[in-house]
Amino acid sequence: MKNLNVSVLFVFLLVFGLGCNYQLTKKGGQGDNSKSATEQAPKVLNVEGDQIVLKLSDGREVTIKSNEVTYELIGASIISRYCIECHEGSSAPSGSDLSNYLGVRKWLPRVLVRMNDGTMPPSGEKPTEAEIRTVEIWSDNGSPEK
Repeated sequence: MKNLNVSVLFVFLLVFGLGCNYQLTKKGGQGDNSKSATEQAPKVLNVEGDQIVLKLSDGREVTIKSNEVTYELIGASIISRYCIECHEGSSAPSGSDLSNYLGVRKWLPRVLVRMNDGTMPPSGEKPTEAEIRTVEIWSDNGSPEK
């Protein structure tokens, strides 16, 4: 069953082009009815050992192995949800632009500290323990882009 879940996620990523279509911006695609990248991105539900349970935008749950976590998942799912509102572009505090892979890699140690101590984001919804753990796993695995 776990292999089927990974296969479903792989097909999802191929069909919907997670890395290509999820732009780390405050707004989504075209038109008024489009979903933002955050709304379309998989949501981390749980981390169990080396397995991460995700909920896709269509409501299905899939499981991936911790060594399959990439920037494409972290950026689309977690960074865009909690960080991009303030940390995008040249106006980001202290130049901490988290809208691209290199920016997230550069600021990753600080991002983890701030997520873990609860100071980021400063207001609104906070990352769940599972989401923070997923970012930590990604970091521990060398922060692969794809």
